[in-house]
Amino acid sequence: IQPPRIIAPSKDASTISKCQEFNLASTLAASSSGKKPSTKFVKKQYDLIVYGSTGFTGRLVSKYLASQGTKNKNLKWAVAGRNLQKLTSLVESLPNNHGIGIVAADASRPGALRDMVTSTRAVISTAGPYTSYGMPLLSLCAEHGVHYADLSGEVFFQRDAMEKYQDAAIESGAKIIVA
Repeated sequence: IQPPRIIAPSKDASTISKCQEFNLASTLAASSSGKKPSTKFVKKQYDLIVYGSTGFTGRLVSKYLASQGTKNKNLKWAVAGRNLQKLTSLVESLPNNHGIGIVAADASRPGALRDMVTSTRAVISTAGPYTSYGMPLLSLCAEHGVHYADLSGEVFFQRDAMEKYQDAAIESGAKIIVA
């Protein structure tokens, strides 16, 4: 098991440059060793997607991110869920809503989930119950090198996720956090 790599935000350009160099070196080493190359440097439409945005917790997360909009002008993020009308209404109600993306993706439609996952660098999932709806999204994130975090609190889901997708996440470079 690899421990998570924590890189503290820094305004020091040399620190940022070193982190980018390390990531690039890791990517090049992986590709030359026959491993699946990391997707860290692939241009993505979004930095972050909040999946399950129209539920209670998803709304709280979305409101918080929107309220931080003036502090994080470079953050490209989107709300996501299965109901386009509810997602549109949510975005219209948010402060600083200019530039917030909307992604309609139903957990029962693997193609829609795959399109969503491949359009972002990270996913926060607030759509439960995770035992019923979480595994397809988590597996796609692990496979495609997309970071994933949830607040499941579902012990059986967490154990199954680790057993099934830990190796894929390590290989793809995805950081998976089930809480």
